Formats: sequence, C-alpha cells, structure tokens
Amino acid sequence: LISAMIFTNALVIISTQFLLLKLMAGSSLIHRIQFGLILLMCSQVWLAYNPIDLFWGWIGAIIIMSLAETILFPTMNVHIDRLAPKHLRGAYFGAASFYEIGFAFAPLGGGIILDHLGGYWLFIIGAILSLVVIYLYSILDKLPRPNFAAIELS
Repeated sequence: LISAMIFTNALVIISTQFLLLKLMAGSSLIHRIQFGLILLMCSQVWLAYNPIDLFWGWIGAIIIMSLAETILFPTMNVHIDRLAPKHLRGAYFGAASFYEIGFAFAPLGGGIILDHLGGYWLFIIGAILSLVVIYLYSILDKLPRPNFAAIELS
C-alpha cells in the first residue's frame, strides 16, 4: 500500500503539474493557494474516514492530496517572491524555508498523535490545520504591511 501511494503521488505530480498550472493561470495566487488547500483538506478528511482495508480509497485520497501539492508548492513560492520587497527577497525565502523544520518534527508529532489519538485524529488535525491556513490567506490582503522602503539595513 505504501509503495502504491508513493508511486501514485509521483505519477500525479509529474503528469499534471504543467497542465494544472496552465489551467489556473487566470486565477489569482491567493485563489490558487486556497483551492489547493481545499483539496488538501478534502484529502485529509477522506483519509480520516477511509476504511483501513479499502485500497482504492487510499489511492483516491492520495490523488487528491497530490493535486493539492501540485498546485500549492510552486504557487506558494511565487507568492513569497511577489510579497517580498527586492532588497529583502532573500530574507523572505529564508524565513519561508522554516517549514522544512516540519520535515524533521512531523514523524515525531505524527507518531505521538497516532499513539495517543489514532489515525482518524491525525488526518482530522491535518484538515483543521488546512482550514486555519485557508482563513489566514483570506485575511492576508486586509493586514497592514510595513513600509520596507523606510527600513534601513545595517
């Protein structure tokens, strides 16, 4: 099952990345990110409710999750690039790379959740976190931005 899920993930990303990005080119970055997050949330809910012995259910959820990844990963990098003032672009990408800490802590955190709450709650927590990020992206344009032109780097 695990190897089939990894294979499906790679196949979907490789075969759909350019097509999806072309189809979504007319949408704003925020809408693309929110759509990707909705797909991610749906895949997490699907995984939470999928019977453990339903092979094609797992594969279906991974297809949806892979489509979300295909949309989110390149789009979020473009969004960071557009948010950052030219003289702070490196700092923005440096700060954005802190998500990689999650790669180190995810097995530990996921293992603790699995041990204490079970697989259902692991995926439900993932869906809830997706909802939180959708909300944060919805208020992003309403938040005041500092005047970076006035900030001097020393």
